[in-house]
Amino acid sequence: MLHQLWFYTYRILIGVIIGLAILNAPLFSHASPEGADLGILVAPPQSLAELVDKAPLIFIGEVGPVEQYLSFGGYDWNGRLQATPTDSTDMLLSGLPVTDLRLQVKEVIRDDGQIARGEPIIVRMLGFATAEYKQMSQAGEYPLSYTGDRHLFVLTPNPDGQSYGFYYGPWSRLIVDGDILRVSNGEQQPLQFGDKSRPVTLEEFIQAVKGE
Repeated sequence: MLHQLWFYTYRILIGVIIGLAILNAPLFSHASPEGADLGILVAPPQSLAELVDKAPLIFIGEVGPVEQYLSFGGYDWNGRLQATPTDSTDMLLSGLPVTDLRLQVKEVIRDDGQIARGEPIIVRMLGFATAEYKQMSQAGEYPLSYTGDRHLFVLTPNPDGQSYGFYYGPWSRLIVDGDILRVSNGEQQPLQFGDKSRPVTLEEFIQAVKGE
């Protein structure tokens, strides 16, 4: 009975976390560890330049396999990860549920050197990347990433220097299947800024990144 209570409490907690969009990148990707641990929400970028300015690594790719599940406790003042490996069935976590996912690069737009060196690209995401929790997140503002998803990734390094996060949440994980770019939130709204009524295309995005 106690085990079942923990199980349902855990599911409710994850649902609330997802619904509140605490998946936003400041939990993982601010340069300062103290800011990273607060989980403060970041407002959407106000321009395309603002969006790409925070991202030294940008590419089109797919979400690959799960590298590890973690019980996450934040980063220390030196940027070291405070977490312990766990599994997706653990109902008694001491920290937040976190998944490290390997990303597969298809088209490079901006490289901080990680791709050129042949190093793995790891994105760190709050929540466990399982089919069950992906389904739970679909109605929220920030659906979970899941193996096989294809996106334009606009990535910011995490404090540990070994993984990346989405600084602007779903605005840093864009949908590229179509003539225009879309935000990977629940509404999948077109990517557009200010008073411009015309959404941003992939070609325009690439030109902005390359400074053309």
